Amino acid sequence: MKNSGFIVVILFGAAALSCKVDPNKAFKEAVLKYKKGESQNFSDLEKYFIKSVSDEELLISDYEIDGNILFTQSRGHLNIFLPVKKKFILQKNIKVKSLDVNDKYGVISSGKKIYLYNSEDEYKVFNPKNPGEIEQVLIYGNRIIYFSDMKTYYFNVMNRRSEMLVNKNFKPPYEKFYKVYLFKDAHYLGILLGTAGIYNLSIVDLKKEALIKENMRLSSYRLFFNNGTIYYLEGSAGQWKLVKYDLKKGSKDVLTSFDDIIDIIFTPDSVMIEKKKGIVAYNYNGLLYNTPFKYRLSGVSGNNIILKYKTVTYIADTDNVNMKLKQLNDELPGIFR
Repeated sequence: MKNSGFIVVILFGAAALSCKVDPNKAFKEAVLKYKKGESQNFSDLEKYFIKSVSDEELLISDYEIDGNILFTQSRGHLNIFLPVKKKFILQKNIKVKSLDVNDKYGVISSGKKIYLYNSEDEYKVFNPKNPGEIEQVLIYGNRIIYFSDMKTYYFNVMNRRSEMLVNKNFKPPYEKFYKVYLFKDAHYLGILLGTAGIYNLSIVDLKKEALIKENMRLSSYRLFFNNGTIYYLEGSAGQWKLVKYDLKKGSKDVLTSFDDIIDIIFTPDSVMIEKKKGIVAYNYNGLLYNTPFKYRLSGVSGNNIILKYKTVTYIADTDNVNMKLKQLNDELPGIFR
């Protein structure tokens, strides 16, 4: 992970907009002008659409994303912007290997040690006795799930003991080159290993502490994982498939296919795909919008999409994006290809 510099956040609240253009009003005006045949106003559509669906602007791109966490590191401080806003003071010379955060506290792995933060500058240091590096951490109740030496463990914060979650070595497609990603919902843990479009996904039942699915082949480290349902991407260049897998039923359904993908992100109710000609929004129920807007996908955190437009990064609300896309489709169906 790289160190980050100064970051500026502008909130689109009433105070922030008191001397600025109202993006919602400007978007409506751009739609009306475009309907009248003033096609030169397409740039206004593109500009004010993203402004009208966003809650924040990040005026510098030197940030980092770990899973669903958007943060910066600078001068011994860790600043978290999503999914919650928190600040932590880092111990001297600590390099953040991975992290997780919730409303109560934050967890940071330096590779060998685990730091549990209760507040900005109050933390406890734990040193699990594992031979390998702690590659990923995840908060689960009063436990910290972590991945080390090709195995999953949990560290009990109360008794400070580490135990193996499942007695299994998880293997990536290529043993020498891989990254580890951990996902969870209320019942399941997903362990994803791989790199460069080839990944193995295994699933653990957290209640039973048992491995129930092993080495599902995925083509992206991005996926949506909730209540036993997994949405993910499989295939290869020119033959991409959006897949829904139901862990409870053991069923797999191909929802749709794509021939052009630069990047992809998953939200609770839709998938956003960056293509050469614009952004595709696909609702899991089958509704698809091929937008011509030249935005770049950067990540996702809960119900927030992180989009880049020109030199600015925007944090956009998914529900607002889908609502505005429907509005555009109703009023200007011609712009959707």
